[in-house]
Amino acid sequence: DNIRITLPEDYVEGESYNFISIPDVYQPETGLVAPATVLTWFNSAEQIPELSATVRPATFIFTINADLDIVSPDGTVLMTLFEALTAANGKVIPAFYTNDVAIATSLGESLKTYRIFDSFIVSDQGDVILAAREAHSLMRGVLNYPMTDKVALTEDDLMDVRRTTNTAQAVASIIPSHLLTQDLVNYMQKRLMTVWVSSPDDTLGQYQAILTGANGIVTQNYEGLYEIYSTFGPNTHVRRPLTIAHRGLYNGTASQYPENTIEGGLASLEKGADILELDIHLTIDWEIVVMHDNTTIRTAPDYPSMTIATSRFSDIMALTLASPVEGNDELHVPSLREYFRTFKDTGVVIFVEIKPTSPLLVEKLAELIDEEEMYDQVVVIAFSAANIESMNEFMPEMANGHLSGSLLNAQNDTTSMTNVLTDVVPINSTLNPS
Repeated sequence: DNIRITLPEDYVEGESYNFISIPDVYQPETGLVAPATVLTWFNSAEQIPELSATVRPATFIFTINADLDIVSPDGTVLMTLFEALTAANGKVIPAFYTNDVAIATSLGESLKTYRIFDSFIVSDQGDVILAAREAHSLMRGVLNYPMTDKVALTEDDLMDVRRTTNTAQAVASIIPSHLLTQDLVNYMQKRLMTVWVSSPDDTLGQYQAILTGANGIVTQNYEGLYEIYSTFGPNTHVRRPLTIAHRGLYNGTASQYPENTIEGGLASLEKGADILELDIHLTIDWEIVVMHDNTTIRTAPDYPSMTIATSRFSDIMALTLASPVEGNDELHVPSLREYFRTFKDTGVVIFVEIKPTSPLLVEKLAELIDEEEMYDQVVVIAFSAANIESMNEFMPEMANGHLSGSLLNAQNDTTSMTNVLTDVVPINSTLNPS
């Protein structure tokens, strides 16, 4: 009758303290459309009051040591992990920086115990991010690129960033702002890459960081950045919107070309499309064809209906597609290989939507992208989470998007964010609302 149970301190704290799952981050006054999120390094104890101040960054980046204490750049302990989480609770999204795999693993396990939904692991090393996410799959990875040896970046450099960032299961990359232009950032964003820039703290440097169109800005002078934000008038765009040609200028009966044809894609390119979206299926003899439906009855109604998965590629290719206008009625169903070869080196990005849930189709798609050397022009999207996971297995360096209309709740932002964190982040994808 006189049994006393003593639990570890962190276990008691974790169980007795309910952290807010989705922080209410500060929204600065600005006319900018979709302004860059603001992040600040937590470097000294003097910043503790800023964690709960009215004006604050959206994210503080904490450096963490082997004891899971928050430390300054010189290693001085500033507070415990639990104290940092408590101070930041509901106010900012916590991010944690380390280049140590063991620390990342312990951190992930602790955040999982505390039931922290929304947090980042920041590192210069991809394996550190992988370790943290292995311990806690809700952590979002951010790969930091100091690039102290660079004076300028090329598109090849950015493709290396894309490969290493995706392979590390990171959702964003941090790059020095002076190495980036709006065109280079746009190049990355077209390929579903989230770009954060580390910015100088002076006014000119911050203006330049804003004008890159980056998704996030890392600065120690966030109040100065907010002052600059306030100078932009209503509906100011610094991030160029992307034009996506859905099935190639497809607009039902008002279309000029049949959907998902090479001719429709070429017409889209002439009209300035940044991205061509198409759909794919796999034939019984393992050829990938560009087709939205799993049967031909709608797009080739003059022929007996054929199911793509049980039909031979040659039989599908023999069909003539119905055209919404005269003069374009001799077009056929293209293979994805044919589509790739037509648009290779044109600069356009191709969003390939995998329609059926099929590991074999994903495997063949990965092989085709590799064979045709189309990595730099392709993004894979799918409604099926299983397809996304298969793509991560067969081509982990490829960016992908999870299509969904059910995760977002127009009446409740917290519900929407929770759904995204629990459904999209664990499979290392980007939400593409449908």
